Amino acid sequence: MVIAIVALLISLTVPSLARARVMARQTREMNAGRQLMVAFTCYSGDNKGGILPGYPAADQVSGSMLVVDDRGKRIIGPEAQRYPWRIVPYLGNNFSALYDDAKVLASLKERESAYSQIGESWGYVGSLFPSLGMNVAFVGGSDKHYANDKLLLKKFGKFYVTRIDEALQPSKLMTFVSARVNPGDLDAASGASAASSLLGQDRFEGYFMVESPWMTARSWQTAYDERADSARKNSGYVAFRFAKKAVTASLDGHAEAVGWNELNDMTRWANGATDASWYLGKK
Repeated sequence: MVIAIVALLISLTVPSLARARVMARQTREMNAGRQLMVAFTCYSGDNKGGILPGYPAADQVSGSMLVVDDRGKRIIGPEAQRYPWRIVPYLGNNFSALYDDAKVLASLKERESAYSQIGESWGYVGSLFPSLGMNVAFVGGSDKHYANDKLLLKKFGKFYVTRIDEALQPSKLMTFVSARVNPGDLDAASGASAASSLLGQDRFEGYFMVESPWMTARSWQTAYDERADSARKNSGYVAFRFAKKAVTASLDGHAEAVGWNELNDMTRWANGATDASWYLGKK
């Protein structure tokens, strides 16, 4: 009888503990999102209201845009194009504000000496997998997402915000979102793919960017799959890791946890979106 009662108590307690752990992680990531938005706002204050570029072109970070690492050494290329090294000075050069899971950050740093095998550095690898990905296409603009396509800009106009005061609904426009990526999503010829092989993980709970469900066409699948082969094709790198919710940090600085249906709403992603299924070129 006693054994049966103990077994019953355990069966009741274990799910509660699991939920409590999820909620604790969600709270930590929401706090991280708020910290990111404080840093984001400080950047804007130092740049006369200009927003941190989402993913600038290579010639920008090798030209007039100066990006340095924590030793003051200039960095260029993809690690400078990704947002972490451009925002971390406003976080006291503390990468723990970008990597909510201290174990992940420690694991990355422990392998620092091995990165020379792939011709990369901690700076390169550290810029890849922050817990929260930036909505680069619509906040700050992205060279990967038509920001420098003159023909498309001429046709549709500037579809991304580059200044804080351009946002029509700052409380709704998402800047950072819980992210994930699978090694198969990474360009096989890139240092990112080599880094993922070196780290030996089949998925990463973090990535430097997230992509919206619509751009010029529908890009997300119809339902979330946490084990999907491609995090990009399934959910645009968004991770619904908190009881099927993802943490978002919006332009006004607040953070919240939202579900699949809410994040399928393009009015949360794009300043000019007129409805949930809006995309570039929609009449």
